[in-house]
Amino acid sequence: MNKTSILTDNASGSFAGYLYQFEQGLYSLLLLEDPKGYLSIENVDDVATHNQDGTVLFTLQAKHSISQNGSTFPDNGYGLWRTIEIWLDKISQGIFDEKTKFICATNKPIQKEALVVRIVNSNLDDAMSLIAEKKQSLLDKKQVNASQGESYKTADKILPIINRVLNSKGLFETLHSNLELRDEPNLKERILNKLLLSGNSLSELQKNNVYQALLGWIQEICLYKWRNGTIAVVKKEDLDQKYQSLINSPSIIKAIFRNKADIEVGNEEIEERKNELFVKQLQDIDHNGDVKRRLIKKAIEDYIRYEIEHTYIINQVGDFTKKDFDQFIGQCQEKWQDTFDTFITKELDDYSDEEMNSKAIDIYNYVMQKLEMNFQTDHSFNINNIYIKNGGFLKLSNIPEIGWHPNWEKLYKN
Repeated sequence: MNKTSILTDNASGSFAGYLYQFEQGLYSLLLLEDPKGYLSIENVDDVATHNQDGTVLFTLQAKHSISQNGSTFPDNGYGLWRTIEIWLDKISQGIFDEKTKFICATNKPIQKEALVVRIVNSNLDDAMSLIAEKKQSLLDKKQVNASQGESYKTADKILPIINRVLNSKGLFETLHSNLELRDEPNLKERILNKLLLSGNSLSELQKNNVYQALLGWIQEICLYKWRNGTIAVVKKEDLDQKYQSLINSPSIIKAIFRNKADIEVGNEEIEERKNELFVKQLQDIDHNGDVKRRLIKKAIEDYIRYEIEHTYIINQVGDFTKKDFDQFIGQCQEKWQDTFDTFITKELDDYSDEEMNSKAIDIYNYVMQKLEMNFQTDHSFNINNIYIKNGGFLKLSNIPEIGWHPNWEKLYKN
């Protein structure tokens, strides 16, 4: 089961917004040209970048929405006006100045008729006029509501901020002169372009590995510093070093399959597979009860993950085709046959039941734990993606085209 499937919409939105803040942080850090510059998160603002002397180069308020039709900086939205208020406060405190860029960042396109767009595209006087018009429309609406015995809480919340803007033209001029919008629905593509990973030299999965590794790296740094009561700061030169280590890492560049931890398998899915033939083959092997339960559970997980990743790679990633997986399954059958022929050296009638059971355990354990093979010619398996190799053998044993018990054809194939 997907993690987000058990979350409420509010919880999902909050979590997505939390991750989005780090994504904006990564992109912002990539925009820095000075290797001595740095990124801060939840310090002077949601996201900010600084020169090495601490001067704020730009400050960013990140608004994220998971709603298909959602908007993040609406004209009457408290988030927009609260953002402006925060920036005015920090301009007055000297934290931001006329060199600071102020960025409203969102994953949703902002319509050209939106107030914030018109403010950005207007000169100072026209922007002040637009804000004054917004004040009047709120007052008119508030008066209409009052005549009907209703309150207008939106106006009550944002009118004080609007009044402050209108009474602080000098402060607002500093903000307005450097106000920008970053409404990018697919920030990941921008990040990959900035990393020079937009070409065809790496597969989509490899690009995603680099992206996820950098995003996770920034999160880990920030969480560690927050837990220790320090400011979450990430240096540009550290990002550059981390990136170079990633693109030269065999685990990143040679990885074509997702880590098993990224593919969740729920208890319900495990239960649904317990009547499959590949499970029966394992159930029929005499084994210690606890060992057998763990062995079957792991086998079902590997089988499910193989099916999920097989579909994902073919339909979404596009780096490999069904033919590639069919060829891999063919290699698995050949490897199994070699293993089977190595362990079964006598005629089947010459083995006792106990010896056959022992051979079945040996064959299964060798294939699953010790047998080495690649996907195609140069993509090896590791502890995180071994489910692909093992899932291929389990799939064959479910047809069944292979088996573990020496008498598998008599027991299962017929």
